[in-house]
Amino acid sequence: MAEHAVLHVLNRIAASSEASWVASSAANSKKGAKAITFEYNIATAELGSMAEAAVFHVLNKIAASLAGTISDELVKEVSALLAVKNSMKQIKSEFAVMRAFVSQVNAYDSRNETLAAWLEQVKKVAFEVEDIIDEYTYLVGKKRQQLLEFPEASVSSFEKHRRMHGIADQLKQVETRLERLTKMRHRYGISVRETASNSTALRQRRAFDIPHLSNEDEIVGNDEETKRLIEWLTDGREARAVISISGMGGLGKTTLANSIFKNPTVKRHFNWSVWISVSQSYRVEDLLRRILTHNTGKNEEILNGIDTMDRIELAEKVQIYLREKRYLIVLDDVWSRDPWSSLDHAFVRNNFRSRVIITTRTEDVASLADENRRLRLSTLPKEEAWDLFCKKAFSKLAEKCCPEDLKDWAEKIVDKCQGLPLAVVAIGSLLSYRRQQEQEWKSFYDQLSWQLTNNPELNWVASVLNLSFDNLPSYLKNCFLYCGLFPEDYLIKRKWLIRLWTAEGFIEERGPETTMEEVADGYVKELVHRSMLQVVERNDFGRAKTLQIHDLVREITLTTSRKEKFGIVCNGPGATVLREQARRVSVHKTD
Repeated sequence: MAEHAVLHVLNRIAASSEASWVASSAANSKKGAKAITFEYNIATAELGSMAEAAVFHVLNKIAASLAGTISDELVKEVSALLAVKNSMKQIKSEFAVMRAFVSQVNAYDSRNETLAAWLEQVKKVAFEVEDIIDEYTYLVGKKRQQLLEFPEASVSSFEKHRRMHGIADQLKQVETRLERLTKMRHRYGISVRETASNSTALRQRRAFDIPHLSNEDEIVGNDEETKRLIEWLTDGREARAVISISGMGGLGKTTLANSIFKNPTVKRHFNWSVWISVSQSYRVEDLLRRILTHNTGKNEEILNGIDTMDRIELAEKVQIYLREKRYLIVLDDVWSRDPWSSLDHAFVRNNFRSRVIITTRTEDVASLADENRRLRLSTLPKEEAWDLFCKKAFSKLAEKCCPEDLKDWAEKIVDKCQGLPLAVVAIGSLLSYRRQQEQEWKSFYDQLSWQLTNNPELNWVASVLNLSFDNLPSYLKNCFLYCGLFPEDYLIKRKWLIRLWTAEGFIEERGPETTMEEVADGYVKELVHRSMLQVVERNDFGRAKTLQIHDLVREITLTTSRKEKFGIVCNGPGATVLREQARRVSVHKTD
């Protein structure tokens, strides 16, 4: 997450504005700490300097100072303002280079402890800059308001004169620290690897490509979806058709596609089929080579020269190879539209009733499907989720039914899963090996958040769900982490969320023709299209009115927030002492 922290600082440096109502939200706190109170008494406070996500938050606050919005008369009197502006420009340049470097960090660098330690220092400096700029914005905004109300007042009476010089000194120290970080990177030879080779990437991601339900007898629900998919695959439509299966991570898209792929009726209908796991780490050339090497044996005519062919040559070869086939191709776990232009060209339109299935978490990719050939999965109804849970948790019992003394806690656990098949199966399978005692199941429920991220038998669930967060662009990560600070099952009002994001400085400026509200509204739409937020209610114009985040996704998001010092949640009347450092504290008052 260091990349979006640095991006956050750059945006704030590049597009800071006086944003008087934003500045005023900081007026009652020290060092730019903010407090926002609403129905559930959620407050945000800056409690530490080791958080990472606030760099993006700094961007908009610094920008105004670089845009020359300060009174010329004030600048003449308070020379420290010039020093502050010059320092901001230097810091902006340093962070721009750092962000370019950090953006190259990938999952395969996670074992590099030296790099990790260096990135921690980058994050610390980023948040130190945020604190300084928060104070600067507050001081300038307050003084500007005084000049508007009392234009005849002497500038020399500016009571914050000394503090402005202090800010200038602090920024100079930040410049020095950034220079030292750059020298440190060279001194210790800190670097990032090239993107991992495709074979390595595929090996490391293979666990996520395996369908989570292997036996058809265990598949619960999706009967209508299965029937519809088989109809789409085997109807008499001669033209090649593209079908998409979409939804949030863990809904069983891969499982459903796999059951269809192995269905005897479907297998008889096509004379050639292949399953391709795309995932986030892919090269189009390798995808095309996998198609050519599938079921071709040692056919030299097909395989000759493919290792040295470029993308266009490989696409043409695939087109020739598929020309006389009624083929079925499954592209599993597609994250972007980028590879489609080459693949679309390769998948020949041969009028042999060929079909392509795409599974994805994003609506942008799902829209590649033909008209009326999009299938969006939803969570299981409570009854079906319960049935699936019992099949897994009580698989050793003859009737696979829940004992009466465990029913209350079992129902609470299933409710927590909110119909997410991945979680229901994983948790049910784990509990099938636990003693069937009420106290043990109660203890498991109470520790469910910890279990998800720390139990080796469950943390892969968190990894699967976290893939969506990891794939977010930098400007959305802070916004999504912020959503996790709302209470469980809370209905988040879109307009309110937009105002809170703006007040936090999460929204980047995108030119004079676009308002901050329009940019923020685009952020909401993008998170919905990525299946990160669910729309609960729409207004008369079809726009999202209230939103919600899945309980388990929220739990995992809170773990990330704590780890990154972005924010923590305090629940209940007993939460009177903060035992963790964080930039924000969300206090949930339910009485």
